[in-house]
Amino acid sequence: MSEKPMTPTTVRTYIESYAYATAGGVAAAAAAPPLWGINQVTVARGIVKYANAMDPRLLAESLSPGDRMALEHELFRLEVFARQGESYPGPPNKEPALHADGPARIHAILSKIPKDEATPQADQRLLFITNEPLRRNVARDIDSIAALIGDAEWKAATVIAGSVIEAVLLWQVQNSSGYTGVVAMMTGRKFDPDAAKWGLEGLLQASRKLGLLTDEELKLCSVAQVYRNLIHPGQERAKHPPARSTALAAQAAVERLLEKWH
Repeated sequence: MSEKPMTPTTVRTYIESYAYATAGGVAAAAAAPPLWGINQVTVARGIVKYANAMDPRLLAESLSPGDRMALEHELFRLEVFARQGESYPGPPNKEPALHADGPARIHAILSKIPKDEATPQADQRLLFITNEPLRRNVARDIDSIAALIGDAEWKAATVIAGSVIEAVLLWQVQNSSGYTGVVAMMTGRKFDPDAAKWGLEGLLQASRKLGLLTDEELKLCSVAQVYRNLIHPGQERAKHPPARSTALAAQAAVERLLEKWH
């Protein structure tokens, strides 16, 4: 599976662990003596590596153009330092010294980022979900489906797509004008009064009753219903092994719902 981006918090903690983020901030770091030691090239490389592994979308939405340019400049300086240190031919403990002001500046810039995750790309397609924490959670799952399919993680992609369909339908059912009536219908069918406990099967029944989905859409979503059982033990796992076709079908169902309510 694809690796998750490095977070600004992790990069700041790495810098702090080497005492490059002084209590007095960048000004104090600039006035401090250079930090010497054989591991300075390794540290510089680490800062550059981790900073470059951060999600560029998060940087774009959290930092000003000036701060992004300053961050790139400081990372370039560290890269140059690391290259010089790696090729230094002189005696031990006399290699180029890593001054604290560069890492301290990087730390100060990253401290302006209020969170460790970018707004999911799918967020703008889910604005009908007005509960922001729920919307972000569902959007992150939607973003992950394509990556999982790209990594041939058919089971995970199928199950996550099913959970997205379930979350979207739950929101629409609970916010429909006929919700009270459909709860009465579902409890009469031995379902729990809490719609959150109906599962995808119950939500599809409720959606049919409320007219939220067409017959074609119900059929498309029912494909995902079968594979939601993959998260449970039992014979269903053997009967319906996950495959690329099932993952793509579940993803298509998600796309249909987003197109419908976007």
